Amino acid sequence: MTPAEVHRPPDVATAWPRVSIITPSFNQGQFIEETIRSVLFQAYPDLEYIIIDGGSTDGSVATIRKYDRWLAYWVSEPDRGQAHAINKGFARATGQIIAYINSDDVYCEGAFATVAEALTAEPRANWLCSPCLALDEETKATSIMKLAVPADPAAWLMRPSGQSYFFPQQGVFLRKNLVDEVGLFREDLHYSFDYEYFLRILLSGHRPIELDTILAMFRLHGLSKTTLNGPGFTGDDLAIADLYFDRVLPSYQRRVVRQRHEFLSWRILDGCSSIARMQGPRAARRALRQRVMQDPRLLRYRAVWGAFRRWYGLGPA
Repeated sequence: MTPAEVHRPPDVATAWPRVSIITPSFNQGQFIEETIRSVLFQAYPDLEYIIIDGGSTDGSVATIRKYDRWLAYWVSEPDRGQAHAINKGFARATGQIIAYINSDDVYCEGAFATVAEALTAEPRANWLCSPCLALDEETKATSIMKLAVPADPAAWLMRPSGQSYFFPQQGVFLRKNLVDEVGLFREDLHYSFDYEYFLRILLSGHRPIELDTILAMFRLHGLSKTTLNGPGFTGDDLAIADLYFDRVLPSYQRRVVRQRHEFLSWRILDGCSSIARMQGPRAARRALRQRVMQDPRLLRYRAVWGAFRRWYGLGPA
């Protein structure tokens, strides 16, 4: 069966808005075909699918070529990272609705029609988000990643330890005019660029439509960026905190000093704890040491300094 043979959404009186999907790709040959098929087999009436590959050497390009006739554009060439690849795709996108899906994640059947109907019904809304299904390496569901949209964007920036405000990126869709308004992803952030982007949107005053429908599936596996690079996310989060803490409303200023320490310490240690669970305590110690070497200011935070002393046998914190 080809994408053209899949049942299309029913015809309606008004035209379906064009949906542009971008897939940034780099050496995910094990999963990319499932990603591509999850996009094309939506058989959405007006789909623009763009793949930006960073010069893969693992067979990904051969897989992409198999679907060349159904792609609006694809390229395989070195880039400056995931955010740069997505921005290249955004620059080519012509759809009224835009989203990106990584080359190891997948969309659920009927996702694009659901998104188009929701945004058409709410013309004043400029984006939407939805929960996602977490998958393992064998595409088996492990959990549901629920939405937790903060009532105030400052609360997301200053989230206290143990509390998380969350937008599963795979379930986020944006209107083109919103992208034009807030700009592109920050390419100096290599891990949390989507978190910064959603925060930027919230701070600009745009609230999302929150759907209950699961639109996409997020794959967590041993080689995924999320699994391997917990401390990398922490470094990006520090940069985002430095960028935005001074921009929150004055009513929050008294809370900033107290919650800044709590927020940053939690993010750092949470990332290292994830590595400890996946790769063991030695890997977590190496990750913490690497982060401290990259950014010695982390030791200013009591929780991080305490963990560093304990893990390296320097005596009581």
